[in-house]
Amino acid sequence: EDLPLTSMEFNKMSHDFGKIKADTDNKTTFIVTNTGKNPLIIESVKASCGCTTPSKPEKPIMPGKSDKIEVVFHPKENQLNGQSKTVTVIANTYPDVVKLNLKAFVLE
Repeated sequence: EDLPLTSMEFNKMSHDFGKIKADTDNKTTFIVTNTGKNPLIIESVKASCGCTTPSKPEKPIMPGKSDKIEVVFHPKENQLNGQSKTVTVIANTYPDVVKLNLKAFVLE
């Protein structure tokens, strides 16, 4: 069934971890705010590679309220130098897909 649409805003659309070491956990948090009139349902949050693990809000976010999407980037030993990854957020918004960008420079 189609959920009534709402809108959302993020506190940032990208995050640059700067220089980080391979095989370490690097965390960042994106704050998502429901800027519409209906409850915001985050259907899925997917990363472009297995080295990135996002967590999504499980409960609907009420209008005017915020929640967070936490992302852990764990580069492997062979992912050195400049890395860029995306986290795709699907929700009951139009458009229904938003891409968040991650960047890092990975050192051994």
